[in-house]
Amino acid sequence: PEPEPEPEPAPEPEPEPEPEPEPTPESTPQPERQDARPDAATQTATAAEPAGGSDATSARAQASTAGEQAQSGSTGSVSDTPADYRGELRAWLARSKEYPRRARRLRQEGTATLYFVMDRNGNVLEWEIRKSSGHPLLDEAVENMIKRADPLPALPDNVSMQRLALTVPVSFKLR
Repeated sequence: PEPEPEPEPAPEPEPEPEPEPEPTPESTPQPERQDARPDAATQTATAAEPAGGSDATSARAQASTAGEQAQSGSTGSVSDTPADYRGELRAWLARSKEYPRRARRLRQEGTATLYFVMDRNGNVLEWEIRKSSGHPLLDEAVENMIKRADPLPALPDNVSMQRLALTVPVSFKLR
């Protein structure tokens, strides 16, 4: 018998990731934990070694973070930014997100939690997946999304912070 071709699911509009407010960084830098507990969001944005990511990503984050420490500007959360900038950032990330074809065929769905720190020019200084989607293909898509999105839109001139730390859920759902 001839195998039946599997129909591709109809593409769905990509939901925009919703940035969540990031708590104020602690005064003493601590190494970031690799677990996905909610309190992992309280780690400072200037930690020397981010957990997760590739070795190249970790090296890049260390080099970028070291340069930022010399400048020691304030790190803010998304709630410190204007609503129109938050919308621009969500749209930018959504345009960079791609649902992997293989994950669609395998009917994989999930939500990963992405944490990243950017400078005022939109350059991603460090990032990590704080909570897996449960599927390596989808987690890899989140990694590819943040790499494609870099650089992000620059912070508006009326925002005084030097860096922005964000934690965003990135969802993949089939319809």
